[in-house]
Amino acid sequence: MSVVYGVSLAACLALATLFIAVQCRSRKWLVAFMLFLSAYMSLILLDSFDIRISPQAYLISLAILFLPGPLILGYVSHISTRKEVQLKDFTFCFLPVVTALLCGDLLGGYPMFSLVPRDAYKMDSYIMIFNMISAMAGIHLLMYLARASHLILKMKKDWNSYQSKTLPDSWYDMIKVLLVIFVANATQVLSAFLFPTGNKVSVGDIGFMILVTHFVYLSVRTTFRAIRVDNDADDIIYEQTSYFSKVLDEEQLAYNADAQRIEKEVLEGQLFLREDLSLSSLAQAVSVSPHRLSAILNNCYEKNFYEYVNDLRVAYAANRMIQEPNKSVTEIFYSAGFSSKTTFYGYFKKTYQVTPSEFRKRAQQTPDFQPAEPSVATADVVDINKQVVR
Repeated sequence: MSVVYGVSLAACLALATLFIAVQCRSRKWLVAFMLFLSAYMSLILLDSFDIRISPQAYLISLAILFLPGPLILGYVSHISTRKEVQLKDFTFCFLPVVTALLCGDLLGGYPMFSLVPRDAYKMDSYIMIFNMISAMAGIHLLMYLARASHLILKMKKDWNSYQSKTLPDSWYDMIKVLLVIFVANATQVLSAFLFPTGNKVSVGDIGFMILVTHFVYLSVRTTFRAIRVDNDADDIIYEQTSYFSKVLDEEQLAYNADAQRIEKEVLEGQLFLREDLSLSSLAQAVSVSPHRLSAILNNCYEKNFYEYVNDLRVAYAANRMIQEPNKSVTEIFYSAGFSSKTTFYGYFKKTYQVTPSEFRKRAQQTPDFQPAEPSVATADVVDINKQVVR
């Protein structure tokens, strides 16, 4: 089994190094996970070669057990662009360090940097502390898996509220990652109960190798896609709501030129009414990369993709309600691309500060009321809003 771990360690280190030269959005999280797996396998190999460092030093090395939780939440947060991982999420990594420094006598009193006999790991006090740290690491990981799962479910709800009936592949990728980590964690716990004294090949080893294999596959696939599609490897579910910093004048002029062309294509082709519209599919329709389209929306309109699409859809619906007074609101919001009445009413009221019914009633009471053409700019929306509220 040590040969398998050795080959896997080499593969993880090679992939972590390779990612330095690959530009993709999930690079930092995949590199971090590759390094975590490498460090964990190094500890396993250390045990397999019967190299016994001092219990105190070994306990300090267990700080890596508290890394998977924040890393997996960071990976999920990255895909959703919700920045939920902060420095404080890594504070539990100091727990084994503090314990080792404060409980040196309970760990045998060996010098920190020394090799010790096998019996040093059989002390009751060491076993108790080791089991306590391991149990806390397991609970810590389960807490972060729960947080990541909650975020994924929230993303699904948001995705549905943005009128898409099909979830992207990256959403399912996240589900698979959580399941693989859960399986690896469960098999590690099961192995500890079934084989407390260790075994050449245990169910825990199998579970952990499944985890390593899955992340190696994920990293290789991401690298291949990054090279093949010019660095736009990640299937983005949500774009950032914090806008990009302002770019240089020359680049802004280029963005403006692209924005005018894209606006014309989107409005003339009514691309915003397409079902299951995503950043990637819209980018393909207007012949730009997803990253470029995102930058254009942020820099030219200070909107993310879904604000952009929903603003167009709600303006389209507002015009239809005035131009076709005999059509029901339900017919209109479905024709505008909305699949949920709650979502449409919420977004409409947020935009115009009145409900669709009030909007239509006040528009009918204002003889000179002129509906705005759907536009990616915000000026028309603001003008309608002022007319209606008055």
